[in-house]
Amino acid sequence: MATALKSLVIDVAKSGIQTKLSTMSASPTSTATPPPSFRTTAATTATSHATSLGKAAGKKYIDAYITIPRLIVRSLQFILALVAVGVYGKRLAADRAPDSKTDSLSPEWIFAVAVSTLAAGTALLFALATPLALLSARLETHKAWAWDFLLALFWLIAFGVFARIFLKRTDEQGEYKGASTGLMKTMLWVDLTCAILWIVSGSYGVMRKFAGNKINSASEKVGGKVVGKLFAPKTEVSQV
Repeated sequence: MATALKSLVIDVAKSGIQTKLSTMSASPTSTATPPPSFRTTAATTATSHATSLGKAAGKKYIDAYITIPRLIVRSLQFILALVAVGVYGKRLAADRAPDSKTDSLSPEWIFAVAVSTLAAGTALLFALATPLALLSARLETHKAWAWDFLLALFWLIAFGVFARIFLKRTDEQGEYKGASTGLMKTMLWVDLTCAILWIVSGSYGVMRKFAGNKINSASEKVGGKVVGKLFAPKTEVSQV
């Protein structure tokens, strides 16, 4: 009786062990995914920040590169406008002199002085504001493209007025209201050059107005790619 009971206990124990082993072998082996290392996390974060800075730097670089020709155009606008102020202003001052040959001020000189003075003041202000626009978007002068075109129109009107008077006038015909024909013919092309320069600056403003988002997006992509390649984390190969 005791022997039979002992054998029964041993058989039950063996059966329980086999069932446990079969259950363990049937269940899938679960392996916990190791957390990312501190170095990998830090590298990813640094790359993200560097890429963001690269996009901003790319935009600033493009803007700084474009600033140089813009300053050249503004400088030419200012210099030529000063020349016009000097020539037309001298003619206007001569009309105001007591020994003037004319009884009243000629409207041609008044208009020319007004246009050249406005152009000189605008060109100076815009030239000073152009580099500062890299620091603040409020100082971006291309947003005033309508004013550029308006000044270009004024210069074209001045060119048309004086071209009608002096373009076909010969030196034999003498002076016109005390103005030298040769000098005024030279000033014709100064007026036309000023008009072209203001058309150029106005056209740039229109381009930035309607295509500025595309330009900024392209410059940000370039900056992001460059910085991303420089600061991309190196893949760590685990040794087996």
